[in-house]
Amino acid sequence: MPTRAFTARRLALGLTFAAAVAVPSVLPATAIASTTAVATGTVGVRGAFGTIENRTGRHLKGAHFVSGGRSSCHVWNKDGNSTYKPVTWRCSGTDVRPHTTTGFWDDMDGVTVLSSGYYYVRFGAGGHDRKVSAGTYTRFHDHQRATCRSGAHVHCVVD
Repeated sequence: MPTRAFTARRLALGLTFAAAVAVPSVLPATAIASTTAVATGTVGVRGAFGTIENRTGRHLKGAHFVSGGRSSCHVWNKDGNSTYKPVTWRCSGTDVRPHTTTGFWDDMDGVTVLSSGYYYVRFGAGGHDRKVSAGTYTRFHDHQRATCRSGAHVHCVVD
């Protein structure tokens, strides 16, 4: 039985092919290119699901917060915003390799760093950086993207 991620990816790729073949005279080349980028999970593209863009040289950890998850995830922001409201949820984790993205087809609910003592998170361009302990997840919502960059410590912006 195909997984949800596999089915969503296959659907996205099928829609891309259909758009390129069925209506090439209606869609400008930029629209076809951006649709293809969404289907292939190119860094910088926003999809319908929560996405992690790892622009660091480090491995990050993404999480799906699910009741049947095999692990426990400590989350500092239960409501998915910049307000401190800690909670522990059942989850399943996903390794997000350096310089990759979870793409359009893998719905992420949270992100953390494991390779240093802490990382910084900001919600939106005008927000303030919050220092978060490594291993503690930052929750974000569908249609949001956590873009993480390198520095002395990882800095993530959720928008």
